[in-house]
Amino acid sequence: MYGKVMSLPDTAMGATFRLVTRWTRRDRGAEEGCVLEWCTRADAKMRLASEIVEIFHGSEAAAEAEQSFVRVFQQGDLPAEMAGICPAARAKRAGRAGG
Repeated sequence: MYGKVMSLPDTAMGATFRLVTRWTRRDRGAEEGCVLEWCTRADAKMRLASEIVEIFHGSEAAAEAEQSFVRVFQQGDLPAEMAGICPAARAKRAGRAGG
């Protein structure tokens, strides 16, 4: 779910802030202003993704989803699920070359 929110087009962010989150108009204004003024769109999307995951799955799941997203998409690590399936993935996670 977190990744799906991160893949939303930038043009959909305003409507998603308004329609999906629990944030008040004041909170939304701050977030939408953030998008336009001082923080990156990626930061705003990460806040939005965390909020949506928290609504449906709780704060612990939201934190785990964000950590996983950062590890895989920003740091270039492999998803944890792949280590159990693919020998090359196990080797990479263990810091070894090959498999």
